[in-house]
Amino acid sequence: MAIDIKCNTTYAETAHQLWVELEQRFAQQNAPRIFEIKQAITTLLQNQDPVSTYFSKLKTLLDELMNYEAIPNCSYGGLKTVVQNLQRDWVMKFLMGLNDSYREIKAQILLIKPFPSLNEVYSIIQQEEKRREISTEGIAQGAASESMALITKRNYKEKGKQNIPAQRRGYFCTFCKIAGHSVEKCFKANPGKPICSYCRVPGHCADKCYKLHGYQLRHKVEGKNRPSANQSIASLPTAQEMVNDKPQVSLSQEQYSHLMALLKPATSSQYPNYSVNDVQGVATSSPTDENIHQLSGMSLCMSTFKLKSLDISQVPWILDTGVTDHMICSTSLFTSIHAEVSYMVTLPNVNKVPVTHIGTVKITDTLILQNVLCVPNFSYNLISTKKLSQMLHCCLIFFPHCCYIQDLSVWRTIGMGEVKEGLYHMRREEVACSTLSDHLTKLNILPSTYVSASITKNVQNLDIWHYRLGHSSCTTRDIDGDIHFSKSSNDTPCSICPLAKLHKPPFPVSVHRAEKCSDLLHCDTWGPCNEVGSDGSKYFLTIVDDFSRCTWAYMLKLKSDATAALQSFCRMVETQFETKVKIIQTDNGGEFNMRDFYLK
Repeated sequence: MAIDIKCNTTYAETAHQLWVELEQRFAQQNAPRIFEIKQAITTLLQNQDPVSTYFSKLKTLLDELMNYEAIPNCSYGGLKTVVQNLQRDWVMKFLMGLNDSYREIKAQILLIKPFPSLNEVYSIIQQEEKRREISTEGIAQGAASESMALITKRNYKEKGKQNIPAQRRGYFCTFCKIAGHSVEKCFKANPGKPICSYCRVPGHCADKCYKLHGYQLRHKVEGKNRPSANQSIASLPTAQEMVNDKPQVSLSQEQYSHLMALLKPATSSQYPNYSVNDVQGVATSSPTDENIHQLSGMSLCMSTFKLKSLDISQVPWILDTGVTDHMICSTSLFTSIHAEVSYMVTLPNVNKVPVTHIGTVKITDTLILQNVLCVPNFSYNLISTKKLSQMLHCCLIFFPHCCYIQDLSVWRTIGMGEVKEGLYHMRREEVACSTLSDHLTKLNILPSTYVSASITKNVQNLDIWHYRLGHSSCTTRDIDGDIHFSKSSNDTPCSICPLAKLHKPPFPVSVHRAEKCSDLLHCDTWGPCNEVGSDGSKYFLTIVDDFSRCTWAYMLKLKSDATAALQSFCRMVETQFETKVKIIQTDNGGEFNMRDFYLK
């Protein structure tokens, strides 16, 4: 012990008091280092560092902090919530230190359930960083190849600069080893200097940035054709702008003229009118459309059918299975108008068109459409097959070249459609009631059986006479010897006769199911049987478990023996399966009248 220390500890009475005094005087505490680590974690930001570098710095500080503030182990899991909260705080700190360009992916991470760990979040952010680098390179290469003529070129006075090393072309930073700036303007070497939020160059703010507000008249780079941000010059967006914002598409004057011609109304457009049911690219039938294909991202609505005239009487009525409502193109087609409305309907190409009127349209005396929408932007009329079959109680039968509309109540043809240019066009005149039957006769298509029993064949069928005679017994077939019957081709018995003999309709199919075994039992007795068993039994009792569908059968000599058999079964379930029967369902027969047993 040193002499100066010995002098200060002379009056210590015990050795314990001496060591306590020395510990309080010379012991080094970890509080200053913990304070430095937490302060560094709070102020740590990504800035210009890659995500991997930023994560390594943060992980190093967190590991060192855990060395000083270790959490004790708990075998009972009492500290599990504390560890989860600490892990969540680390993830929050990592996300708060990232740049603002990751705000969308940060919002998605915060919504993940269960909440991810720090390593999982780092993997997600690193994948997003790689995706941005790949997309930025692809966008820059594509934009440079398509719009190279729009890039502002710099006038280099010396042609041999490409072969000169980077140190001789201009500034070269000796701190970060990157050409283009000096060490005085390096934001990594001078972290205290302000950084411009526009050009990212240290030493000035965005309020004094020449690249944003333009160069002064006597500036040294005034005559080098450097444009300012406010000048209207077509240029490629930077990589950061491509990632954060959508790049603008530059159009030539010819492309702009074609685009405006497509947006004009149908009456003044040089292109034909097209249907909204076929979304595809611009047709290449005209040589003048070649420039339209150069417009990236354009998707126009076309059709295989071209309208030759805008005469309302010549506008076709198209049967469409994809629309939900009837639609017409002019109010002059209405028989009566119910209401004037103003709302939008969505087309198959996601575009929206306005609806002006709702009313009734009469195509023929048998085809009257209700709740028809008027869309003035259309150049055709659409008939919804779903609405047509629902409102008129009819069905549509389609053939390769035509279709028929059949009334289901009387089974007669009330409308007909013909295929024109790939679509089914409704005929606007009346058709004969037997049009479909005549068409089937020409095609030699006859159904094997008919709904009506009045349709006869060359040979009398036993089933048909069975229906005609009121479902009589087969013995009445000899009522007239002059009629020759043929055996039915279908061996299936008549489905109507058993139903007619029922005293009440059958019970509905039960969808109830017990939750576990022995909760519900179904019991019933059967007998007496004509044949007596070897033990003299004439009846049997069936017990079915509702949950497992397991079935037990007890042979009984008398019907009254079912009471003892059921009680014995319940005691067996209680003893062998250690559970009790909760519900017994029977037909209320006298053998199941066991009130005292049920009360137990």
